[in-house]
Amino acid sequence: PNVFTPDNEGPELNNYFKPVVTDASAYGVKVFNRWGEKMWESEDPNESWDGTFKGVDCEAGVYLYVLRVENHANKEYEFSGTVTLIR
Repeated sequence: PNVFTPDNEGPELNNYFKPVVTDASAYGVKVFNRWGEKMWESEDPNESWDGTFKGVDCEAGVYLYVLRVENHANKEYEFSGTVTLIR
């Protein structure tokens, strides 16, 4: 997904940002704002970002994510991109 709107209106899947991975033995994702401040991170592929930072709603805008995955064959991958938060 590259856009989400955590307003609890519409489909539930649109309420959070959660990269989808398969065949991962290790996983890590970080989300940063435009100034490079880390807004959220997780090493659990079942967790998702709800668009908050320290319990406060983040501003609408574009955020950078960096995803690191290692598969069961011990091959490492890194992906990065943007996700847009709409309020």
